[in-house]
Amino acid sequence: MEALKNLMAIQLSGRFGPNSAHSATAASPPVLTDAEACASLPALRETLEEAAADVLKALDQSIFAWSAAEVGSPRAIVDKIIKCYLDPVRMERLKQAQDDGLTGGKASYRRIAIIAAGGTPHQLYGTGEVPEACSIALAAAQQDHGLYLDVVPLFFPDFRSSIIGMAVAVATVILVKLRADEQSPFRWGQRVDTIMFGCKGTDGAALAALVFFHTECDAEKKCSGESERLPPLHLIGFGTDLSQGFPDIDASVLRTRVSILTLNSIQDSAIGDCGRKRLEAFLRETGCGESHFYDIDKEQELFHRNGPTVMQNPDHSWYDVAFQRKSALEMKERILCRIAEHFASDDEATRRCV
Repeated sequence: MEALKNLMAIQLSGRFGPNSAHSATAASPPVLTDAEACASLPALRETLEEAAADVLKALDQSIFAWSAAEVGSPRAIVDKIIKCYLDPVRMERLKQAQDDGLTGGKASYRRIAIIAAGGTPHQLYGTGEVPEACSIALAAAQQDHGLYLDVVPLFFPDFRSSIIGMAVAVATVILVKLRADEQSPFRWGQRVDTIMFGCKGTDGAALAALVFFHTECDAEKKCSGESERLPPLHLIGFGTDLSQGFPDIDASVLRTRVSILTLNSIQDSAIGDCGRKRLEAFLRETGCGESHFYDIDKEQELFHRNGPTVMQNPDHSWYDVAFQRKSALEMKERILCRIAEHFASDDEATRRCV
């Protein structure tokens, strides 16, 4: 019972049940009782299985159809997700970090789901071994940049390091979060409007976006920018050329409903010159976002300023290091400012970063 309470207290607590509506000015919701948690779990499973079924259907129609069998049924996928969310160590860390670091949401906050793979800063913002440090980082991102960061605590080892297995599970969780209604009496976790991913997490982000727009557009009977009910989706990608999954999304949807910001290094051999040209052509043709390439050779002093430690694999791991090392604090702030500026609807983010 205590494990269930820990589970709900993090991303499910206080936002899951008849009194869970999260207003723009509300304080952090109360933790659900064990009875409320147990009563809610069957509804949670039903919602997750519905999302998992939609994700599997999309997978069957993609180039990864051959991998669908190894992923399993919607029930098997949800079993794995719930097992991960019941892990007491990661849940306690995330609960403490979020309870102390996040305040009640404002409508102006960009709500970002972080996929915990590919070097994204999930350890800094919730899954690290020192929850107090995570709390400080969460509060700073929220207060200084208007970014409300929500880590999805699913890791590669949970899926035997299967990229497709993790992609399906992550897409299922994020799909539920994207579909959540601020006024809904039932909501798993918080509604998000942005996905942060990196490298090996690209498939999960693309799959979530693909299914979200496919199913929601079907409900709307259209995918064009004329539909007011369907909100735009924002994506932040590190170390990626978007070639995994994103070309499968309808070009008209990308053009009218998606805003993507990719952050890479010029020296990244995992992308290379061909990958950069492909990425820039994709963004230009679809008009769905922008890319920024950092010259890491010129930024080395930011990582080494406080000592002689050599940065490992700097061409590709630069963004992971930027969020982890104190000596790279300047780089981290520049990244957060660029994210805030890209998604700002007015000049608020620009004023923060001046």
